Amino acid sequence: CYEGELCYINGVLKTTKADRKYHGYGLKSIKRIAENYGGSCTTQTKDNWFELRVLIPVPAENTAMHHERRAIEKGT
Repeated sequence: CYEGELCYINGVLKTTKADRKYHGYGLKSIKRIAENYGGSCTTQTKDNWFELRVLIPVPAENTAMHHERRAIEKGT
């Protein structure tokens, strides 16, 4: 949760920290990483709650390999 007002400029949430040099880059990094993997990152605020949602798709071949590996481990 947060107190006060949050400010978005060009869709980017601005830091509320006094020392702006070392704050405010975390969300940009998270968004960039999610997008590098074909995903997305969104933020939403409501009633002094801040929600960060990061979606990263799992490629189908990774899902198939995971299920195959689990079946081998279980001996089926």
